[in-house]
Amino acid sequence: MRTHHPRVHVASLLLQKTARITLPFYRKIANDPLYGQRWSAAVRNADLDQMNRLIKQTIPRFDRHQFALGVNGIGYFIDAPTPGQLGIFTNSTAIPPGKVQFHFSAKAHRLIANAIQPLYEGISSNALFSKTIVEAIFRKETRILNQVIRSKVDSPNLQMVAIMPYGFRLRFKFPFDKYPYDNAFFLAFP
Repeated sequence: MRTHHPRVHVASLLLQKTARITLPFYRKIANDPLYGQRWSAAVRNADLDQMNRLIKQTIPRFDRHQFALGVNGIGYFIDAPTPGQLGIFTNSTAIPPGKVQFHFSAKAHRLIANAIQPLYEGISSNALFSKTIVEAIFRKETRILNQVIRSKVDSPNLQMVAIMPYGFRLRFKFPFDKYPYDNAFFLAFP
């Protein structure tokens, strides 16, 4: 049964917009090891200026979309504005807090970027697919969300798909890195 709530529609549009705008960045991470190494070094060093320079190479109109970046030494956050006072819609890739400081593997990030591309392509190009994800989140249907996400993310390193408050996260774990990495979409309130 479909949810016909206006918030589902708005959240679905935000998810689509954010996936569409960030997809070229993840393609670059997946396909250009030097770019990925520079990005990961900037994350580890919490060098926001370098991250802004790098992301503008893949998303030239990053500022025009009123997106913003955040960094904490173990991951990064790409923030998209939302209509009205709804909050900030965030896409992030990070090691869960409390595990380590100033660690971010370029290899792990490249593998995540490669794994999530089909998901981001599906979200950005298919309104029904995006809406199905949002409905599963709003209805707290983890099993359905897991099936939908895994239909696009075919990676042996994907450990878990989880619902977050107003979003979802994918947990990746790699044999060469002792820390897990989360790729997430979520609505953060001001």
